Amino acid sequence: MNLRLGIALMSLITCFFEHMEAGSRGTFSPEDEVIIQQKWSDAIETPSGLRYIIQKEGEGLPPMKGMRLKVLYKGSLIDGTVFGSVSNEENPFTFQLGRGQVIDGWEEAFREMTKGEERILIIPHELAYGLRGRLPKIPRRATLIFEVTLLDF
Repeated sequence: MNLRLGIALMSLITCFFEHMEAGSRGTFSPEDEVIIQQKWSDAIETPSGLRYIIQKEGEGLPPMKGMRLKVLYKGSLIDGTVFGSVSNEENPFTFQLGRGQVIDGWEEAFREMTKGEERILIIPHELAYGLRGRLPKIPRRATLIFEVTLLDF
């Protein structure tokens, strides 16, 4: 087993047990599930319910808890409505992994990404802004779609 595969496997196992302990698993509405199957049928699903598609492989090892990540992103609702983005590599979005500064779906996804990797993330509301949403841009129980790039850490 190569190192990257081993690390990814350990990350998935850790994530699985964290979410089993918490008793939560992300789910999608039947309407969202139809859209997901139409648009992203090849998405990989994690034990938490997060789905993703690797658009471009990265290099090296994934970041460790506490590291400051530099990322680009475009976030949209499942209907395509964009609610936020950062696309300037000179001024990327930054956060510390494992410090609760971003939604759970991001924490999980970025734990196993590598420098330069690009993904589409399909995040159920339980791993995003939950039952309340983040009004006015993100409604209650919203499935979120992110196009993300891990620039550096």
